[in-house]
This record gives sequence, structure tokens and C-alpha cells, in this order.
Amino acid sequence: GAHIRKSGDNILRETFKKFSRENTPSLLMMLDIDNFKKVNDTYGHDVGDIVLKKISQEIQKNIRETDCLIRWGGEEFLLLYPVLDSMHHRQVGEKILQCVRKLSFQCGDITFKVTVSIGSSYFHEEDTDYLQAVKRADVSLYHSKQTGKNKYTNSEEDM
Repeated sequence: GAHIRKSGDNILRETFKKFSRENTPSLLMMLDIDNFKKVNDTYGHDVGDIVLKKISQEIQKNIRETDCLIRWGGEEFLLLYPVLDSMHHRQVGEKILQCVRKLSFQCGDITFKVTVSIGSSYFHEEDTDYLQAVKRADVSLYHSKQTGKNKYTNSEEDM
């Protein structure tokens, strides 16, 4: 149910153009499933695909209609919040962490859980395209991974 990268690129480009014209606060979150290789290696790629789909579905239940979930690659997703003021980004990030944390997965008689790490960034006035915000969100995601996983990091506040 998530957008593929090609359509996601178009959505991001259009949202960035609107941001450039109207200066609406637009947030990008990059999410990565923690230890996903271990899921695939332990339970198989079919179960890994179920994990990806279930996480995608759960995230979509927890975002607004105006927000956009994009499968960026592998186990990485981008979440675009085209209008989200800076007072609410942390609440939104924590909500996504919790909605994934509460999921359970079954493989035979084994039940397991997964978590995600999240990095985020707003579009900046000095950005020339949306990829600069993607890069900052990616650096923030890396920071979340390096400092314990299963957490949210914002490029403007946490680094």
C-alpha cells in the first residue's frame, strides 16, 4: 500500500515546490526496520515480506490522509508530512515508533516483534531540492541506529 520510489519522487518534488512557494512546514521521516536482515535470515524472506506489509499497513492507519508513505528501498521507508509544524514532529515520531512496537509476528509457533529507527528533517529555505532534506533525515536515522535503535532523532534538535 505504500508508494513506490518512482511515484514517491514525484510527490516529494511537488511537495517541495509547494514548500518553496508557500513556506509550509514539511517534515520528512526516514524509517528503517531494526535488524531486518536477522528477520529474513531467521524466518525467511516470505516472513520478511509479511513484516514489511504489516508495518506499512499499520503506519498508514496512523497517519493523516494528506501524509504519504513511500517505500524508499529494502526495509527503508520515507514518511512525508506536507504540513506539520515543528511543535508536533516528536509526537508524530513517537506515535510511529509505538504503532510498530505493538505489532506481533508469527512464524510457526514462534512469536516475535520488530522495531524501527527513525530520522527526520524539515525542508529548509536554503534547500535547492527535496533530496537535501532526505539526506539530513538519513543522517538522523543513522544517529538513531548508532545510539541504540528503536528511537526517533530529528536533525534540527537532536544532533
